[in-house]
Parts: sequence; structure tokens; C-alpha cells
Amino acid sequence: MEEFILDIFTYLLLVLKTTALQLFFLLGPFFILVLIMNFISGISESLGYSLFGKRIYIYGFAWLGTALHELGHAIFAVIFGHKITQITLFSPNASSGSVGSVDHSYNPKNIYHNIGNFFIGIGPVIIGSIVMYILAYLFFGNYFHKIDTNLSIDSIKDISYILKNMFFELRSSGWLSVIFLYILFSISSSITLSKQDVTNARSGLIYFIMVMLIFNLATLWMGNEATHSIIRLSNYFSGMYTVLIFSIILNILFVIFLFLLNIIKSIFI
Repeated sequence: MEEFILDIFTYLLLVLKTTALQLFFLLGPFFILVLIMNFISGISESLGYSLFGKRIYIYGFAWLGTALHELGHAIFAVIFGHKITQITLFSPNASSGSVGSVDHSYNPKNIYHNIGNFFIGIGPVIIGSIVMYILAYLFFGNYFHKIDTNLSIDSIKDISYILKNMFFELRSSGWLSVIFLYILFSISSSITLSKQDVTNARSGLIYFIMVMLIFNLATLWMGNEATHSIIRLSNYFSGMYTVLIFSIILNILFVIFLFLLNIIKSIFI
């Protein structure tokens, strides 16, 4: 009897460890990069407000990113069966501070709808990353074929090679570079999640984790193919990770540039 109880305990522990590993490979690198992007975008927005004024910054840079941000919410709301009751892609409201919104309703007893809250919450990051990846591929497509989908030292070297050549390409592309940088900055600076986005995503993540736990509990005894599949899937995200890293570096440079301009402004104005 004791041996049976010990076997059950060992299996439950394996289920927990396996689920944690799957979540790390599936979401870990993505969340780390998003947290960094979210932090830098917040600084960039603050410096932009200070330099240009809130109205000029919003209408000059944030309009595109905001529209894409709200589309990210809306797309995943539709995918997960939520009913969109109202959508405003870009409409700055001075009294509320809102620049866009998506209102949606769902059945709280529906597990699929509840899991959808997680993806709806982080939808702007996913859609924004995909759009930036497509733009970068169109602009730097001759380098992206070199990405190795097997996560290794070689793939890290490939990403380093691509990043270096991206910056070299920007230096030699004239006005195309200016347009590309403007669009990339407008999008990446809006890859931020509001407190409401985080709250919604957190509630959906709980359901997502519960489903993964139940799935592993029911299938892990047959083998661990699900984990291998998730690892293989996560390797294919390397191109998107490259673009996020590239955007983070660019946003850091933008922050430095805006910071210097604010210093100059404070001296002469």
C-alpha cells in the first residue's frame, strides 16, 4: 500500500515538473522578452510625452501601434468565441486617458472561453510580434533563412549574425530604413500590457495551466512526446525572438536618443 501511494506521489510530482518545463519552453523566453519590451516601451513613452507633448506623441507615433494593439485583443476574442460588443482602434480620450478599446463578453462557465482570456490579454504582443516579424522578413528576408530552428550554440550565433547584418542593412537603405524604423518603433512602443490586460491574461493562464496539468496527468504514463513536441514548436519561434530582440535594441537606442533630446530641450527651452 505504501509503495502504491509512493508511486502515485512520484507520478504527480513528475506531472508538475513536466508541466512546468512545458510552460517554460512554450512561454518562458517570450514572456522574458515581453517584460523587457514592456519596461523599455514605458520609458520611451514617458520621454516621448516629455519631449513632444502627449498629443503630438500619440498622433505622431502611437496611432499605428494602438490600432494594432486593439486588433490583437479583437482577433483572439473572435478566435476564442467571445462576443465583441464594441471596438475602438484609435480614439484618444483626454478625460479617461484611453486611446483605444475592445469590449467583449463570454460565458464564464466555458473553459475554452476562459482560456481565451489569456490569449486575448497578451494578444497585442503576439500580433505585434507577428507583424514586426513579417516586416523584418520583407526588409531583411535574405538573412532570415539562416536561422536554425534547433536551439543551440549555432542558432545563437545565427541570431547574432542576423542582428549585425540588420543594422548594417539599415545604414545603407536610405529612406526605406527611415520608414521601416518609424513603423517598427510605432508598433514596438505600443507592445505594452495595461493592468486590465494583465489581470485578464492571468485569469486565463490559470485555466490554461489547469488544462495542461489534466492533460499530462492523463497521458504522461504513455510517454513524454508532448514535451518534445512543445520544445520543437518553441524552436520555430526563434525568428520572432530575433525580431523582438532587434526591437528591444532599437527601443533602447530610441530611449537614449529621446533622453538626450530632453536634456537639450531643458537647456535651451
